[in-house]
Amino acid sequence: DRDDALRMLELLQGRRHQVWTAVCVRNPRGEVFEDAAVAHVEFDRIPDAELTLYLEGSEWADKAGAYGIQGSAGA
Repeated sequence: DRDDALRMLELLQGRRHQVWTAVCVRNPRGEVFEDAAVAHVEFDRIPDAELTLYLEGSEWADKAGAYGIQGSAGA
């Protein structure tokens, strides 16, 4: 919910964290292919007015950490 999104974003701001992405696929022959990648993400401090504006939208919903780097949080 919005309160939890605010909590998470307040914890992330001014800090660096890792975001992991992984995939595992099995083809019809039973062969398994897997890979993982990590991105290091560093957030600046987020001014209160900007944080409030961000949370008034819905971009934070259904996202781990309440943001998607491909969206406005990338700015």
